[in-house]
Amino acid sequence: MRFVYLDESGISVNEPVTVVGGVIINADLQYMAVKQRVGELIDKYVPLEDRLGFVFHAKDLFHGSGKIFDKRKYPRDMSREALKVLLGIPAEFQLPIVCGHIRKRSTAGMTKQEQRGEPSKNQAMAFSLCALAAEKYMRHIADPSEVASLTVENNDETRQAVKLMHLLLSGRHFSPVAGDLVSVIIDFANGYVPIRRIVDIVLFAEKDHAFLLQLADACALMLRYFFEGRTSAEEFLDVLTQGNPSALGNRNDPAGYGVLTFKPVD
Repeated sequence: MRFVYLDESGISVNEPVTVVGGVIINADLQYMAVKQRVGELIDKYVPLEDRLGFVFHAKDLFHGSGKIFDKRKYPRDMSREALKVLLGIPAEFQLPIVCGHIRKRSTAGMTKQEQRGEPSKNQAMAFSLCALAAEKYMRHIADPSEVASLTVENNDETRQAVKLMHLLLSGRHFSPVAGDLVSVIIDFANGYVPIRRIVDIVLFAEKDHAFLLQLADACALMLRYFFEGRTSAEEFLDVLTQGNPSALGNRNDPAGYGVLTFKPVD
């Protein structure tokens, strides 16, 4: 059984790209080792008094912000070192990375109601593309006997849209409201719709209840920076993707999805 942990980045109105990204893990073979590794990072970089219930947020580590990693009191080089170690975990444990992205359209000419609905629509589209990436991995790389389930960070604003899109992708629901989204996804589907190897409903969880969402958070942020063309993130992106971000999508495309796998280190 494979578990796919996903998070989003770029749902704010000021961010030009929405990304959903994350990792795939073999629960039986990798889960406990990766959990131990994340625990080691917390022990190394987080003050003792703040460790209980702590979760990493890549944005805090990258920018030197938040309660713990505020650059005015926490060394910036240490927070960025922690981010690089966190970003290196997928390659270290050969956890495949999946990603879906969409470049936002202009809201000029939209009604206020349409503008309010754009963030959840963009997130649903990016989620759907990322789910296609996971389906692609399960069909072509995972063992034919395996299936996967999706865990997504709980977000009240987009939860209903994500649930609907998952049902649509799996062929268990039809909604004329989402028809325009579905037609776009079909253009990208390459035969992966309906999805067959991703089963059950989407599970929504908080980062402190599903520690692998911390890796998904880091993946989504760095990949958004990639699609936005931020040169300040290149060294971190290289750690995450081992120098191969293009496997997860072309930054010039308006939308797309991809899978990145890692070979064991000799």
